[in-house]
Amino acid sequence: MHRFSSLRSIPLGTVALALFALLAAVLVAVPNARGAEIAEGYYGSNKERAEGSIPSLGGKIIGYSQYVDKNGFPPQNLILGTSRGMMLDPRVVKRVSGRTAFNSSVSDGAARELYAMGNFSELIAPGRAPHLVIMFDIEGLDRRAATQRVLATMKSERAIRTACPKAAKCTTFWRTKALEIVRDATIGHEGRPDLKLLQRPDGMILSPHLARLHRVGQDFVALRNHRIQIRVNSYRPGGGFDKLMPIPMAATRDLIKLANGWGDTPTIIITPMHPDCIRICGAAGRNAHHRNALTFFAQLAKTRQFDLHDFTDPKSYGGNAAGFYEDIHLRPVAAAQVVQAIDKFGGWDVDPRKPTTVDTAASVKSALASDTVSSDADAGELAALPDADPADLDKARLEQAASRTKTTAVAALGSVGPTFLERGLNQLGALARG
Repeated sequence: MHRFSSLRSIPLGTVALALFALLAAVLVAVPNARGAEIAEGYYGSNKERAEGSIPSLGGKIIGYSQYVDKNGFPPQNLILGTSRGMMLDPRVVKRVSGRTAFNSSVSDGAARELYAMGNFSELIAPGRAPHLVIMFDIEGLDRRAATQRVLATMKSERAIRTACPKAAKCTTFWRTKALEIVRDATIGHEGRPDLKLLQRPDGMILSPHLARLHRVGQDFVALRNHRIQIRVNSYRPGGGFDKLMPIPMAATRDLIKLANGWGDTPTIIITPMHPDCIRICGAAGRNAHHRNALTFFAQLAKTRQFDLHDFTDPKSYGGNAAGFYEDIHLRPVAAAQVVQAIDKFGGWDVDPRKPTTVDTAASVKSALASDTVSSDADAGELAALPDADPADLDKARLEQAASRTKTTAVAALGSVGPTFLERGLNQLGALARG
């Protein structure tokens, strides 16, 4: 009796809410697990793949299946690529070219994942496979699929926590959110963050922890140089991007062979890169890596059919540095420019059922001839880069940063009240000294 009476005392709303939460968890978990399972079937197990990319690929496979089921036919174009191609909007493709498209780009995707998606598109609709538009990331031809960011200096909260270990002790919700606010207030602003973003929701002054985090944000140039140095070193011998790797090259060959097998001549776009990133990294060997990739395609052109266009330099598609929100990722406007540029040379929906008019050798020769990346390299950029490491910021610099923070904060947060402000900044100085 007692047990049943206890059950009756549980509010019905609580039971309903618990059941709803359980159902929601199942609805989220099952498709993700199913996506991973499907992707494994078309990709194969590989412990070296980028974490999270396989479930993402599974999601794209499911999405493509749903597209075919809903419309009764596949899209005319299938966009393949990494996160560098994710901003290409099928709606823009439709508006510009009048053709349908499905974007299956996967963040941190590798060459074998591109092959897996291309393979699936033929398996699900034999004889009606789409035209492939491959947003090709040349870094995908070496041992790592993902790249380190250069111009976005604070890669998530980890960089902040490294420079300010005591900040890791912040556990309350608003302080956790403030870690993100500090990052968002500093990235891309060249050391001119909005201090007002560091106030607590109740209007009180910024805490000592957050003030110190802000100091990290103010030291923008040192952190940027640190990220650049990591990227630059990766192109030096033994750095990870110093040579093309056999597995990604084989997957690329197989993907193009697969498309040629169903009569398609894929459009291959070497993805854009921020001009500053090209210039800074070029002197360390990035230009040689880029040239090696073009040479790889030149060799591949002897046995495969494809249309290659090098969009590394934004000028090649009418873009500029403003089109990037990170050194390798496009804003929607820049992505639309890429879509339009592809349309101008007829890169959308090259009908697989018609004889190809694309001269592969000529397209590769043109890409090699227009390689202006090397001429933009500036070896002097490297000499100006200090070996800055956020973890090695000494106490003297912390005290100096605290002094700068105090001066700036008084001007920006004068309305908060000098008593609270001075107290917080004094604590900041104590943290720097201790």
